Amino acid sequence: MQDWVGSVGDKPTGGSNAVAKDIIIGVAASAATLAARLLIDQLMDGIVQFSLIFPALAIATLLSSWRAGLIVIVICQIGVWYLFMPPVRSFEIQSAVQVVNLLLATMAQLILLAVLFAYQRSRAKAQELEAMQRAHLEVALD
Repeated sequence: MQDWVGSVGDKPTGGSNAVAKDIIIGVAASAATLAARLLIDQLMDGIVQFSLIFPALAIATLLSSWRAGLIVIVICQIGVWYLFMPPVRSFEIQSAVQVVNLLLATMAQLILLAVLFAYQRSRAKAQELEAMQRAHLEVALD
């Protein structure tokens, strides 16, 4: 069984290799998301600022672990704030609406991360139970 600090998967994780994988996947997903958002911004103005973060968060979390998803949230939220929220290329906040938008998007992303983590944990527990049942069946058949 995995704990909160470990990645959930078929192999025991949580070591430096798992953390490195999480960082690589999280940073790569964030870079791809912000690059795509920059491209979209060049083609069309007024697109919802946070829309691409949700699929990147889901992909990173499901490919790696909750840590990769958290990395996506942090990098992309900071990137969107700096690159796309007016005034562009600044961390200045011009209105309470900007703060509320940023907080609501972050809360929604954290909820999605929690749901994906719960899914991964339940899937890992089901796989663990299935493996134990197979082992017991093999012993009973021998």
